[in-house]
Amino acid sequence: MIDCIQEIDSAEKDCDENLVQIQPCHIFGVCKTVNNNLLFLDEETLIFSSGKHCIRYHIDKRGAEFIYGSKGRKVIQALALSPDRRYLAVSECDKSGYITILDLQNKKCCKTQVFDGCSIGAQEFVCLSFSANSKYLLAQAGGPKWNIYYLRWETMELICNVKTTVNGLISQVSFNPEDDNQICVTGKSVFKLFELKNDSLRLANSYQMENDEVLCHKWMSGDCIIAGTEAGKLLMLKSTHLQVLGKSRERQTKKEHASLFLAEVAPVTAIHRYSNGFACSDAPGLVCLYEKTKDKENYRKTVEIRIPGDLPLQAIATMCISPKEETLVVTTDRGQMFHVNLTSIKDEESEEAQFEFLSHSYHTDNITGLSMCMMKSLIATCSTDCTVHIWNYKIKSLEQFKQFDKQPLSVSMYSNGLSILVVFSTKICLMNLLYNNIVTVKNFDINNCTECVLNHDCNMFAAVIKNMIHVYNIRTYKKLDLAGHSETVQSVKWSSDDSHLVSCGLDGAVYIWNILTGIYETKIETNCIYVDLTLFPNTGNILTVNQFNILHEITSDGVAYTAISITHSERAIFIGTAAGTIRIIELPFKNDKSWVEQQAHAVPITKLAVSPCDQFLFTASKDGTLLIWNIIDQGRIKLKIVTELDYTQEVLCTKEYMEEKLQTIDELTSQVKWLKMQHDCELDLMDVNYNKKMSNIVQNYLQEIKSLKAKIQLQANLDQEKKNSEESERRIKDDTESEITQLCLDYEKDIKLEREARLKTSNELEHLEQSISQYTKMKAVIEQQGLLVASAMAEKQMVMDKIRRAKLTIKELTEEMEKQSTTIDEQEHSINELHVKIKQNKQSMEQTEERLLSVTMESKLLEEGSMLKSKEERNEIERLQNEILERNQMYQGFADEVKHVNRKYSRIIDDLKQKLLSKNTALLEEKQKVSIGLEAEMKQKHVQTMEHFSKVFKCQKSRHYREIQNEKTTNARITNESTFMITQINEQELKNQELITSIRMKNIQEAERGRIDPVAL
Repeated sequence: MIDCIQEIDSAEKDCDENLVQIQPCHIFGVCKTVNNNLLFLDEETLIFSSGKHCIRYHIDKRGAEFIYGSKGRKVIQALALSPDRRYLAVSECDKSGYITILDLQNKKCCKTQVFDGCSIGAQEFVCLSFSANSKYLLAQAGGPKWNIYYLRWETMELICNVKTTVNGLISQVSFNPEDDNQICVTGKSVFKLFELKNDSLRLANSYQMENDEVLCHKWMSGDCIIAGTEAGKLLMLKSTHLQVLGKSRERQTKKEHASLFLAEVAPVTAIHRYSNGFACSDAPGLVCLYEKTKDKENYRKTVEIRIPGDLPLQAIATMCISPKEETLVVTTDRGQMFHVNLTSIKDEESEEAQFEFLSHSYHTDNITGLSMCMMKSLIATCSTDCTVHIWNYKIKSLEQFKQFDKQPLSVSMYSNGLSILVVFSTKICLMNLLYNNIVTVKNFDINNCTECVLNHDCNMFAAVIKNMIHVYNIRTYKKLDLAGHSETVQSVKWSSDDSHLVSCGLDGAVYIWNILTGIYETKIETNCIYVDLTLFPNTGNILTVNQFNILHEITSDGVAYTAISITHSERAIFIGTAAGTIRIIELPFKNDKSWVEQQAHAVPITKLAVSPCDQFLFTASKDGTLLIWNIIDQGRIKLKIVTELDYTQEVLCTKEYMEEKLQTIDELTSQVKWLKMQHDCELDLMDVNYNKKMSNIVQNYLQEIKSLKAKIQLQANLDQEKKNSEESERRIKDDTESEITQLCLDYEKDIKLEREARLKTSNELEHLEQSISQYTKMKAVIEQQGLLVASAMAEKQMVMDKIRRAKLTIKELTEEMEKQSTTIDEQEHSINELHVKIKQNKQSMEQTEERLLSVTMESKLLEEGSMLKSKEERNEIERLQNEILERNQMYQGFADEVKHVNRKYSRIIDDLKQKLLSKNTALLEEKQKVSIGLEAEMKQKHVQTMEHFSKVFKCQKSRHYREIQNEKTTNARITNESTFMITQINEQELKNQELITSIRMKNIQEAERGRIDPVAL
């Protein structure tokens, strides 16, 4: 089972957007013909090919990605994975060989290189191998040249090539893991080593195989190769020396299901290396693990892993081991995949183990029948491998599997998925699909039937026997014979209402039969050979296919058609071909009559079917693979007729099965009850045994107590007899014991007190250490604060000095301002007086001018009235004019002096204003400094508080120090007293020991004298 998790790519440019597309979704089966067709990508991921696809398979999720598909008619022949597990080499062949390199780290696994063998005349490449550094690639071409090509694959540069064989067959090529210049080639009568020198491959060693074929080999180290031959030999090439490890005849294997030994020689078909040795398949269905011996010069077989004996015998084709060597996976020549957990084998230390299916069983041969279920997500297939498989395409798993003695030829499922018709050569069996089995319900004795088809109501089926069609009623067992074809009938289909049956055959005729009357209503005769037909679900029209044509519609290009199917929505027709491809034709038919071809299988397609909801297309092929496709429309959306189908979940089970199940439940219930009762009985028995043991122990202790009491009584009697002579000794002994007891008690008390004192002292020491650490921290803080206070005091002193200087400056400035104010007032007073004088002078000048004007006017009048005046009058006039001029000049001087004084006083006033502004600025600065001084006073208060705190802390420190000194003194005194008490106790113990010794000596002496029984001692 393969679960596709591949993302949907964008639509290809060369595809018609109107065509329906299909995309691979799941596949059941693995290709059996590809060389090296099983590779571990990582611990949980495998790579293999199936059909024309390379698949990346996830073991735990049981899902995979279709990472590569062959184009055209190419067929995959070989795979190779680079040692760094990044690149995958794929060999394909068509008219010539091709090598494609895929980058597995890329999300879409893009191609990195493509090598076309046409340029070098290579028709195919049968083997591939990467070098240890993943830079070089070996490609072994097929016949007739049989050349090996040494490539630098990143540039596809051909370094050299050489012919490896003449007419043999090459099975494997490989690089030396420690030297890229050395390669190994094995095949039919070929075991050769080549070396690369000067860009040329030269034969280094060749070993005679005597017509034996070396099927596989593996490098164990740079100078050791293990190889297996068709004759069953296991060879080891060590330091150019070839030796035989053993033959498969000597390693005979028991065939479990037949309990017989294999008499024939089994070939060694696969070898794989791991850290402790190698795994090889030297018999069908068997893998042996070999490990190095202690001398590391040879190998010994440790474990045998077998395919279960109830399965058909099959040879191991390919094997691989996961990177962590936890899982071994193999493929067989029957197309099955098995795995085993190597870790569990090592843990169990078992010499035998069994393989399990990697997912489930696949078909191993041609699929001859395929049938869909309408009410469940089931599909039935039958094959020439004598099996019937029931698949669940919704969860992509195998639901039922049945192996028959005879080959089933055709299958047809009931619409409810609970029953199935299986056609054999001698009968048709109606079988029920039970929960865990497929059981025959009814046998129809019909010989030579090749195909049967149930109608939609599942009450009738049509059985094809050569050129006859028989319709059987399952309920009434009535039979209707439809005769008309002259050659073998190839295909029959029921109409949607089950009223008609359509058939086509090799005679080129198509019949439409009326089921009620048993005669045909329509007959179409042609010269074609029909292989399949289908009906349009909605219209009932017929579409038939012969080997090369879709009749009356589209002509093939020479590829033989093998099967046909149509979607229920009549959107597209799917046609299977003998080349393993699927052709998709859109409906309705277009004028260009074109199709889209999709690569599917490596062999011819035998059956086609579409799921009821048009979501999936199923294709079966001759190699036993079943491929599931997603049907996608032009918008890359899955086609759906119904948005969601509610599939039924019911299963059949027989009454016997239910009775057995109930009986099993009852048996298990009674078994549980019995086990519970047995467990209770065992518990009761254990209680009885433990009680007996306890009673025995108690009795033993009681006996010991009695014996001790007897001894004590005997000692008391002896003490009574010796009362007089030993009274003092006994008293001393009692006193000594009491003193010892008291001393012990006192010693214990002292020890307890000492422990308490030590505990208290340790606690106080811890507290003291914490206090000291706190004191240290506080001291550092105080010192830091002291430095800050000292700096603040210095700053305060400086500020106070500045304040005093500022006050003096303010006082001086105030006095100067008062003086300047007085000067300003005096000057203003002088200015006012000058203004008054000027005003008076102006008034007098005005009066004088008025008089002068009046005199001038009078003089003019006089001059006008009389031109004759006396000389005295003229002189007086001149004198008055001169006086007027002098007065004017004097007034002008007074005016200039007043202006000069005004300018002078304005300058003085401006200077005084400027000085006042500067003084005000200085006063503001002094006020700020005074405020800073106030803050300094606050700092001083803080410093005083810190000093007070320091004093308090010092007091507490001194008090703690005194308490610590007192505690030390007390501890010293207690220690001295304890030492003295211990000394006294030791001395007293010595005295007691001496006393006991003396008492024993006396007792011994008395015993020697016969006064005391020696046994009592």
